[in-house]
Amino acid sequence: MVLDTDLKLQAQTPQQRKANERYAKHEAAKRGKGGVMAKPKQHSRSPVSTGWIGMFPLAAMPMIFW
Repeated sequence: MVLDTDLKLQAQTPQQRKANERYAKHEAAKRGKGGVMAKPKQHSRSPVSTGWIGMFPLAAMPMIFW
């Protein structure tokens, strides 16, 4: 039979306490994440359509040679 007086628990040093807090913080941050997942890429669209971009050189050429 083990009595509470038989257990000899040593006090935690400040260095151990700091390391334990750091580890606990790291583990808590990992728990909040659902795993390593890639972010879905956001497709950014140009405000000007490709048709207008193609028309610009045709409209600008006569101005250059005029």
